[in-house]
Amino acid sequence: MRQLVTSIEHLRSSVLDATLGAPAANAPLSRKPRAAPLPAPAPVAAPHDSLADKLASEGFTFTRVVIGEMLAFTLSAAATVILLYFLLASEHWLVSRTVEALPRRRTRALVLGGIRQAQREIGLYLGTMSLINIVLGAATGVVLALIGLPNPVLWATTVSILNFVPYLGPALNAVMLLLAGSMAFGAADATMFAPPAAFLALHALEANFISPLVMGKRLRLSPVSVFLSVMVWGWIWGIAGALVAVPILLALRTVCKRSPRLRLARVYLEGDATEPPSLRSLLRVKRRSGRPAEHPAGAE
Repeated sequence: MRQLVTSIEHLRSSVLDATLGAPAANAPLSRKPRAAPLPAPAPVAAPHDSLADKLASEGFTFTRVVIGEMLAFTLSAAATVILLYFLLASEHWLVSRTVEALPRRRTRALVLGGIRQAQREIGLYLGTMSLINIVLGAATGVVLALIGLPNPVLWATTVSILNFVPYLGPALNAVMLLLAGSMAFGAADATMFAPPAAFLALHALEANFISPLVMGKRLRLSPVSVFLSVMVWGWIWGIAGALVAVPILLALRTVCKRSPRLRLARVYLEGDATEPPSLRSLLRVKRRSGRPAEHPAGAE
């Protein structure tokens, strides 16, 4: 019944539209046709409403993605902190059981010495990098406050934390500062490039002059090995893996130093500030000092 009433109403509206919109069939040609009433204007708010709904749906999707990533990062960071706590709490037990399981006394001494050296190098690296990152974050916060970017303390803390991740951390800081500058100063204003430019200038000064001077040759690593370690551990463990990639690489280098069989791996892990020898010099035949080259027996 309801469908029948709907069909009748639709037919009635169609007949009325045809009657009002078309001239009568028996009207004389000389007579001017009656002007049809103007149709009601279409609502202007319809495109605006559809655009607003689209922006609202995209904003909701973006917010959901951001919340999901923040939740994943929080869980990963919490798992990392808990794991580090248990490792530090059970350090003596792990070291004693590992050394006790080795049969030879010389091997025990090598393993124990390697563990202690790795602990010293990792502690020195974390302490030095913490000091450098705090200074870099404070300098970045002061410059951002002078530029006029809101929340400079928050950005200083973010720069200090993400700078522990080589290569990827500074790039992420620059992208976020560019987005913050576009939101604070407007996309049409050239001032939006001031925050990332200031950070990149400070980071270049820190990476090229301050860190090599403070770190020295003892904690220097090969850039290729650092990048690969960050990529691998970041893929396995996320941001938490990227944070612990360099300490793990330092421990691996210490193990390679203690084992003569891993000499080739140690060469690739260590960073050398001196210029490498040329290929021609490596191909030269080494002779004993003070002795001429010996000729084979029977040669004239």
